[in-house]
Amino acid sequence: MSNRAFNNTQPISSKIAPQIQQEIINKIVDKYPTIEYLPIGSVGKKKDNDFNGDIDIAIKCKDIEELENIINSVFSDLETLKIESLYIISIDYPYHYQDKTMYVQCDFMIMWDKDYTAFRYYCPDYRKDESKYKVGAKIMFANMILNHCQEKNNNLNDDEIGQFAFRPTALFRYIYKKDLSKYKEQYITNNPIEIAGYAFKDKDISHFNSVETLWEAIHSDNFKYPQEVKELEKNLFRNSFRKGWSYIVPEDFKLEYWDNKTIWKVINEQKLIYKINSLVQN
Repeated sequence: MSNRAFNNTQPISSKIAPQIQQEIINKIVDKYPTIEYLPIGSVGKKKDNDFNGDIDIAIKCKDIEELENIINSVFSDLETLKIESLYIISIDYPYHYQDKTMYVQCDFMIMWDKDYTAFRYYCPDYRKDESKYKVGAKIMFANMILNHCQEKNNNLNDDEIGQFAFRPTALFRYIYKKDLSKYKEQYITNNPIEIAGYAFKDKDISHFNSVETLWEAIHSDNFKYPQEVKELEKNLFRNSFRKGWSYIVPEDFKLEYWDNKTIWKVINEQKLIYKINSLVQN
């Protein structure tokens, strides 16, 4: 998902990225004819003069070890990198373009359920200017919104609180004691309509298509928790900066509860935290 894992890879022209993505898929299918896969990410959704940072393909498998075995067996001659915390196996894939051998990073993600994967990783069509923001920012914002829904605490004991985790494989929940001393993990669902229904009355999964559609949806009568919108507005910018997405700025959004100056103060407070953390680590 556009995280550079190799020194020799570089962005690929959006004009040829779909061809190279299909080439990679064909090699996998040649060895595993019945394998279930899903092209994801922005390949095929960027303008011709743009670039894709990498190529993303989801593969149906039970865990990171099975995914690693599949990729190593098909691309045994290539360097691979396992990013277990992100459920990703990456390769530096060579291709020929303009009489040169070039390398692009290809990320393979674990897929348990095709509908859930398509829902979580849905990418806006940048050729049609459907969004200004990357899928990663959309996923983060979706996770934030879900954690402002009361459903995260459904069926818990009085001394417990829940926290949703919008994972690549399914929606999970951490269950903490209220003093945060202990927690356990619990599978919740991989049903996109059920997940959309936690936040929105109409259960419409298209609300999750982009940062912009989520922003519009929480400011509509469809959102089940309007009392949470004020905090969500602020935390989109606060958490985006913490992730390094400094291009997500308040001037591009219609704020209902804050002004730009106040939000920039929140953002700048994160800069100070980063400087302090940097000094401590060094």
